[in-house]
Amino acid sequence: MRDKLIALSMVKKGDWNEVYQFLKRDRNLSSIDGRSASRLVGKLKYDVITLVDQDYPIAWREMSKPPFVVYLKGNRQLLKEDMIGIVGGKVPSSYTRDVLEKLMEQLPKKMPIVTGIELGVETIANHCRENRVVCLASGFEADELYQRKSSYHTLSFDDLLISELPPTAKFNLQAYYRSYHLMSELSHLVCVFELAGFDLRVKYLNYLAEMGKPMIVLPDKKMQCTAGGLGLLNRGAKCLMGINDMMDYFDSNDNL
Repeated sequence: MRDKLIALSMVKKGDWNEVYQFLKRDRNLSSIDGRSASRLVGKLKYDVITLVDQDYPIAWREMSKPPFVVYLKGNRQLLKEDMIGIVGGKVPSSYTRDVLEKLMEQLPKKMPIVTGIELGVETIANHCRENRVVCLASGFEADELYQRKSSYHTLSFDDLLISELPPTAKFNLQAYYRSYHLMSELSHLVCVFELAGFDLRVKYLNYLAEMGKPMIVLPDKKMQCTAGGLGLLNRGAKCLMGINDMMDYFDSNDNL
């Protein structure tokens, strides 16, 4: 079953909807030849985790649309850790940059962050931390877009790259937004820095906040380009103003 599920993901290029529709028609994947699937999976150079694996993250299993197959490159053990999610704008202010850099320095060294490789906030976080889980919206062998970003080249075998797309699948917007779904669900706490209201990632963050996901928002000191983050406050997110507030928050929440 596992090899068939991975083979289906590869054939459907990781498209969640197409995999789901196939599974609706053929729940046991009886129409997929087991030997052919095993040969295809045997050629993979990367680790894989599937919905039928025992160590599949509980956070993903509880999603409304859990990933069927996720491709892994790096330190798989990081999936067992409590993580801090970092989401933010592409052009952060010097104030936000300063607070974020200090937060990355003061978080426990063994605590992974989980993020993307967007410019701005996420690039700063990636440059300041080790133990990173980074979500991609392309396959590992079709990541030209990411290779042009400096934070991509700071990743090591101690970090973990994850993608819902098989190795040769190219970047697409559906996968981009799905990658933030996976990232946010893995996060024990989501930290939102200077996020604009028009950022389409806000929609899923709103949903998570309404569902009770622990979430903190750090607005820009001048309250510019922060409408997306401030909107989360009406849905249960907590507003913090500066590094002292943030560290007090962490100190008062022993489970973080």
